[in-house]
Amino acid sequence: MRLFQKTFLAVLAITLAFATNLLALERTAKPDPKLTARIEAVGKRQPQMVEKTLKDLAPQRPGVRDLYFVGVAGFGGQEVFRKETERVRELFDAKFGTSGRSIILVNNLATLDRYPLATPNNLRRVLAGISKQFDPKEDVLILFMTSHGLPRKGFVTGLAHFDLGMITPNLLAESLAAGGIKNRIVVVSSCFSGLFVPALASSDTLVITASSADRASFGCTTDAEWTWFGESYFVDALPKRGKFEPAFYEAENAVAVREVFEKMPPSKPQISLGDGMRKILEELGY
Repeated sequence: MRLFQKTFLAVLAITLAFATNLLALERTAKPDPKLTARIEAVGKRQPQMVEKTLKDLAPQRPGVRDLYFVGVAGFGGQEVFRKETERVRELFDAKFGTSGRSIILVNNLATLDRYPLATPNNLRRVLAGISKQFDPKEDVLILFMTSHGLPRKGFVTGLAHFDLGMITPNLLAESLAAGGIKNRIVVVSSCFSGLFVPALASSDTLVITASSADRASFGCTTDAEWTWFGESYFVDALPKRGKFEPAFYEAENAVAVREVFEKMPPSKPQISLGDGMRKILEELGY
């Protein structure tokens, strides 16, 4: 047991140091003046970009339980977060009826003119905009977030040497509450993402996280196509099962097996499913 605890603490320290050093490297790197000017110019256009994205949403249909998708790729220094967000959006548009009602926020130099940036303010704007056509009695929001996470803090957003802010559990809970978005499915794929469970859990909410509040999750390497949890849940389990809760337990087991094989400590993915959301998922067949 002592050997396991030492191994776990050592791996956790290495993982946290990796994420912290990567963020620090991004923020302290000598800025390219042209790149800085480009990002600053894009930053000034964010309200207009978000507004256009919201205007492109298909209208809400009275009497129909519409599903809306919002994806957030938080850290711009690694392609895996952009790829994961785009692919998860494609899955939900194709298989879960969010086509025409999906938005993604991405921090990536290749998509500055394609998507609004993933910042706390933009997430607030998007949720507020969706809430204006969202029927809180009928509709369901699916929110997917992927990035690095920091212990006791939250979800990292950043691009190049720009620190774009932290999405904390309280900030997210307050943003959802402000828009009256009651029925929601929230999946957070980051280290220490279990932090979001207590803040978001309710009768009308499904919360899934890639790790517990005090554990790292894995797979956010520069050349990765998916994070470990993202691949296990969105590639292997959810398309096959078609149901959110059973897919979680299948993905949880797959991640645990991979962690043993790779000699990594358990990330302990978390789930909280309220009775109200359980009924909605049963009605939808999800």
